[in-house]
Amino acid sequence: MSDPTISALDDLLTDVPHVMFCVKDTDGRYVAVNQAFADRAGKAGPRDVVGTRATDLFPAELANSYEQQDARILATGQPLRNELELILRPDGSVGWYVTSKTLLGPANAPTAIASVSVALRAPADAGGANAKVAAAVAYGRAHSTEPVPVADLAAAAELSVPQLERAVKRALGAPPCGNLIIFHG
Repeated sequence: MSDPTISALDDLLTDVPHVMFCVKDTDGRYVAVNQAFADRAGKAGPRDVVGTRATDLFPAELANSYEQQDARILATGQPLRNELELILRPDGSVGWYVTSKTLLGPANAPTAIASVSVALRAPADAGGANAKVAAAVAYGRAHSTEPVPVADLAAAAELSVPQLERAVKRALGAPPCGNLIIFHG
């Protein structure tokens, strides 16, 4: 790895548990990942991931989501901050993570995208809740330019408001802040 910034990030995040780290070039190929990332990609180690793309490693729905984020960042130059998303766990199940991404290199000619995803600690039985919460998240993102009542999020998840609040608590491992669920679009 010749880029000192990427090397420093890699050294910093190589063994941090529950934190996925990666750097992709602007063509979408991984140039650096930590062991946590390799584990979630089903690979033995970081070397097995370098040179691949999200579509080589993850189910199509997840890979497409990651690539859409990257395209948005490259098009706008704006970082992605604390976006709630589903990511594979080492056991192959999906879990909730909070992801931030930013461009590396000069603003007028970025060379890479750095990403850090932190696992939200949820109980093992949260699988069913994930699908319901994912439906609410998708609805919230689709309507992010307007105020979205929690009742509308609950309806999108086919739940009552109290059921949605319990599902959020089960899926994310933490209760929602009152009736507020934050979605980044």
